Amino acid sequence: MKEKPSILIHQESEEKAKQRWVGVEFIQHAGRLLQIEQATIACAVFYFHQFYSGYSFSDFEKHNIATACLFLACKSEENARRLRDIINVMQKVRNPKEQPLDIQSSRFTKYKELITKNEQNVLRGLSFETSVDHPYKYLLNIAHSLENTSRSNIEREMKGIIQLAWTLLNDMLKLRAITIYKGLEIGVALLYIAAHMMHIQIDPPNWYKNYGVEKKTIVEISNIMTTMYKAPLVSIQHH
Repeated sequence: MKEKPSILIHQESEEKAKQRWVGVEFIQHAGRLLQIEQATIACAVFYFHQFYSGYSFSDFEKHNIATACLFLACKSEENARRLRDIINVMQKVRNPKEQPLDIQSSRFTKYKELITKNEQNVLRGLSFETSVDHPYKYLLNIAHSLENTSRSNIEREMKGIIQLAWTLLNDMLKLRAITIYKGLEIGVALLYIAAHMMHIQIDPPNWYKNYGVEKKTIVEISNIMTTMYKAPLVSIQHH
């Protein structure tokens, strides 16, 4: 059962939300350095949020869990990276001035064992369910579908809508809400919000219903994003 957005937004302390934010930024930064696909990064972020929905940041150090989530996501998404590369990138992000670890060193062995152990902790936290419903694929597929079904000149404008929705989605990864809504709901909602922010009309006005998404869900996600940005994102309540 879904948690109501009002509960979702307010139930965690500001400190825990900050810890989530830092952990996700760490995953995103390390993922870019490893040249990992965005879907794989999103998968790692999903694992991170899910894990800390059941465990405390005081019991499991966030950077170590984030690294384990990234390692597991690379395997789950068949976007493999060597553990040694993940360890060295992790160190580079956390300590930019340090040299890469010698794979024969005791420190490297320690990190390898730590990540392997935390990978098992993450799997248990996920109840060994590693499949993720990616919003990114829905966002792109729906956008291309709308290009073919909406008005004739929407194709040129859709590029900007996709870029803005993609940016919003990258930001939304920092929120636990990414694990609450279905990937389809998030993809539709962010395309809708992006179009309204750019003052672009997609026809028909209730196009989102063709994908089984209710206006109520779009408004909920908009409100969650507004809370994150601490400023009005877009007024869509009565559109």
